[in-house]
Amino acid sequence: MTDKPLLTIDKEYWDNYNAQSKLIVGNITIYLDKKFNWFNRLMFKLLFGLRLEKVGGKDDE
Repeated sequence: MTDKPLLTIDKEYWDNYNAQSKLIVGNITIYLDKKFNWFNRLMFKLLFGLRLEKVGGKDDE
């Protein structure tokens, strides 16, 4: 199997995207522009088995 990505995102779009968190499902990472608090992350982990992590977007200093 080659190391080519399954999905690619245009660089111009990605530069303007303000990712606040990422959702990890197996070996798939999905970047989201919504910020989740600790309780939301805990519920996603306990109820659905999904892992949410903080990324800290361009607005966070």
